[in-house]
Amino acid sequence: MVLDCFGKIEYELAHAIDKHSKTLVASNIELFLNYCSRFYDRQFITRENVHKGIREKFESLLNNYFTSGKPSTEGLPSVAWCARELNEYTLSGRLHPYFTLVFTGRVKPSR
Repeated sequence: MVLDCFGKIEYELAHAIDKHSKTLVASNIELFLNYCSRFYDRQFITRENVHKGIREKFESLLNNYFTSGKPSTEGLPSVAWCARELNEYTLSGRLHPYFTLVFTGRVKPSR
């Protein structure tokens, strides 16, 4: 699909320009960008289904933590702390902090 879009754009640019060339090139660029949006959105739909259970546990853990008053005495929770509390292999201290930032934006990475 993507290569087909590029092929059509390349074809239009390689041949004589006429009054339709600009519209056809722009339409194929738009089609390419629509495919990009589709593929981008699909990755989150897939991830959402896979991570739904852990995300709900994670959100509950953080909600409880922040409503308990612990942030003022213990600071922000680390990724390693979250992993221990959830007892989940998917949240190791080596996991890129992006996981936590996607869901909350409030958790500092482990050091």
